[in-house]
Amino acid sequence: MSERMTWRERWTWLAVVVALAASFAWITTLGAIAMLRSHALLAPALAVARALARVVVALALPIWPLLPLALLGGMMLALAVRSTAPARGKVRHA
Repeated sequence: MSERMTWRERWTWLAVVVALAASFAWITTLGAIAMLRSHALLAPALAVARALARVVVALALPIWPLLPLALLGGMMLALAVRSTAPARGKVRHA
């Protein structure tokens, strides 16, 4: 087995992590809904959630054209960091 991780293996691990994160988010959401239903403060909690959603939408609408620029900047930064990283040699574990 080679000691370097191939791109296919990295994408596989990334897919596994994304799937686990998505399932964790769904479980957390369902748990929060179940807890809110059993709690007496359902109406105020929904009002706060609605207000937070409006704030997020109000902030996202004027900023969405900057998203491709931010993604491009992130990719360029990742490439710059990767190219300046020291060469990785074989590591011996004792």
